[in-house]
Formats: sequence, structure tokens, C-alpha cells
Amino acid sequence: MKIMHKAASGIPKVAIVGRPNVGKSALFNRIIKARKAIVYSEVGTTRDRVSQETVFKGKRFVLTDTGGFIPDDADNILKCVKEQIKKAITESEILLFVCDGQSGLVPQDIELAALLRKSEKKIFLVVNKVDNKKMEEDIPDFYQLGLDKPYPVSALHNLGMDELLDSVARGFPSVEIEDKEKGMGGIKVAIVGRPNVGKSSFLNCLLKEERSIVDERPGTTRDTIDTYLKDGETEFILIDTAGLRHKRKIKEAVDVYSMARAKEAIERSEICLVLIDAYDGLVADDLKILELVSNEGKCCILCVNKWDLVEDPSFLKYQERIYERAVFLKKYPTLFTSTKTKFNVYNSLKYIKEMVANSKTRVPTPQLNKLLSSIKLKGPFSSKRNKLRLNYATQTAVQPPTFLVFVNNWKLVSEEHRNFIENLLRRNFGFFGAPIRLGFRGAKGEKI
Repeated sequence: MKIMHKAASGIPKVAIVGRPNVGKSALFNRIIKARKAIVYSEVGTTRDRVSQETVFKGKRFVLTDTGGFIPDDADNILKCVKEQIKKAITESEILLFVCDGQSGLVPQDIELAALLRKSEKKIFLVVNKVDNKKMEEDIPDFYQLGLDKPYPVSALHNLGMDELLDSVARGFPSVEIEDKEKGMGGIKVAIVGRPNVGKSSFLNCLLKEERSIVDERPGTTRDTIDTYLKDGETEFILIDTAGLRHKRKIKEAVDVYSMARAKEAIERSEICLVLIDAYDGLVADDLKILELVSNEGKCCILCVNKWDLVEDPSFLKYQERIYERAVFLKKYPTLFTSTKTKFNVYNSLKYIKEMVANSKTRVPTPQLNKLLSSIKLKGPFSSKRNKLRLNYATQTAVQPPTFLVFVNNWKLVSEEHRNFIENLLRRNFGFFGAPIRLGFRGAKGEKI
């Protein structure tokens, strides 16, 4: 199996670096024209590298946001952030060194500038938060850094951005916009779960590199991180997310943004890998996450991670306990994994391809109605008290597979009827790993 990053295809790479709270994420969001990186006034909000392919005036490049540079800090997470910054510098051709025009030049800027000069990369000095002419008077102070001319900008108010990007993208090859859209293709996979179930480790294991920061404390990942990966001819966009938790467990304001981004990742994905901790088992918060994925109509694979911690590693017994807790999980595959030993992690790619293919299955209307006609006297339809009649049905959509069933009276449709029809569709046409949506329309046009 060959795994490669999409961004490694010769597209120019640009990294945003700087000390904490100078507006790097605001600049990142302004350039990509989307609120992807979390912007918040607390120092150290961005921790992982966040990358996005973008186009400016027909010039395509990959932009990377990094955590704030804090020298000589003993905190383990901040050491990891520093390593991520160094990797971003190494992998990029151009560096956007961001300083704060409001607070002016500080010793941390001077120290980081010295480090960046050693990289021998093309450096653009960006002085952010310059919102008026009076603040521009202090720009000459930044010449002390020994870099080329400063670019005064305001990422918040979109000031000075065109001049900066014109200079950055000068010399980049021109591309058609369609090429950019094509480059964003691939199966979108959201890696979701409670905090500290091993989501970032799972991603790193697939990529064979430390792309996301891994730490034993929960809540390390805050941004959603898109990473391109190719397995054979199949392309994937892997989305690492912050841990989803119950509202009462959210203590910091920035966690609200992280939760919102994780939910957005589920919405824009085609399939979700829902990780649970094998040692803890299936807990209430896991069930809420699975319910959220199902309500969004996404394919799902349940990954029982940290399998190396289980003392009695019997797949069958463990799966039976899961089904006792949540019988609806029989609709989805269960994959037992361990990122520590790399057990079964790569197999998830095979399951992803199969489940997404299942969600795109379209049943011909004649076959569908032939099946429905065969159940008129079966299950809940066999009771003499049953007055619900199925007239005909059609499939109206895929991803998720959606069916509209025409009946004599939609008010007679019960949950038992729904489950019976859904199970029948699964037995006859597959759809393993994909949710099925059923709608009913009565003789007078009413529907549910």
C-alpha cells in the first residue's frame, strides 16, 4: 500500500509563523476565505499545523498555519508545538513571519527572526493589526529584524492583503480554477470521538508521521485538520477533530469553537471513523456522538481503539457487549484497532472505500417495488389490525440512501413499520455502514 500526501505534488507551500497571539490564524482564515483555523485571544490556541490548498488570482499554493512560537518552555505540549513549527519551516518554500503592529517589536520577534534567517527560506515580514495611518508610523521599527520591507496589514479588516499576496504568489505557476477544485477531491473522512481516545495518534499512524500533536492530556487537538492521503488510486481527505464532549464538561471558551469545528467536520464528511476507548467500553458520550453522526446521514465505522489494553481480547464477546448496549450498531462495521501496535489501522482505508460505495448504491424502482409487494403479509403488515398499505416506492437520493414510500395513510406508519422496511432493504440491497432515510407520503400528498 502506497500512502502519499496530496500536497507533495509540487504545489508551492507557504507557512505562517510567529509568536502567540499576533493574528496568525486570522491571517490564515483571511487568505483562504474561510473560518477554518480557530481565532481566539487566549495565548496558545493553535497547536497543530493546519493546512489548506488555496488559489489567489489563478495562483495555487498550500497555506499552513502553525502554533505560536514560545522559546524555552518546559510544557510538553508547547515543546510539541515548537517541533510542528520547525517541520512547517522545513517543508515550506516561503514563510510569512507575522508580528503584532499594536504591541510593536518584542524580544521574541527578534529571537524567532534569527531562527528563520537560518532556514535560508524566502521570508515575508507581515506586521498585522495595522488598522490606521497612525499605526503605520511605527512600521520602520521592524527593519531592526534584518529582513526585507515589512508588509503592514490588517487581517481583521482586510487591509493590505492584496499587496502582500501579490508579492507572495509572484512566480507561482498559474492554474485553472477547475484544477484547484479537482485537487480538493477525495473521500472526506472525519475522525471523531471523545477526548483522548487516540484520534490524533490514529491519523499519525495512517500518515506514518507526527502530523498532529499527541499528548496524554485530553483536548490537545483544537482545530480540525485536513490531510491528504492516497491509497492506490483512491484519494482521501482525513479530518482530525477536537474531542466531542458533553456541554457540562466544556470549561474553556475556546472549547466551544473546537466543538463547533468538530461538528462542521462531521457535516462536510462522507464517512466518520468514530473512535472509542477499548478499555472504557461504549459510554454515554460515545452514544451521543454516534447519534450525531447518524442524524447527519453519514456513513460510520466504529473503531474500538487501544485494543492492546484489553485483557481478554475476544472480538466476538466485546462486540456482543456493544450490541447489548446499542443494537443499532449492527448497521455499522466494528473495527478493533491499536495505534500503539498499528493493529488494523491501515485496514480502515479498505472499510472506508466499501462503506462509501455502499452509500452510493441506487436501487432500480422495479426491483424496489417487487420487494415491497412481497411484504404485504409479513411482519407488522400481517396483523389484521394493520390498515397500512404500501402502494409503491422510489429511491430519491444517495449518500445517504433515501427512499420515499407511498402509502394509503401516512398517519398509520409506526416505528415498527420503519424498522421492518429498513431491515428488508439492508438484507436485499446491502447499505452496510450507511444510514437509510425513509419518507412516507399519503394518498392526499401528506408526508413524513
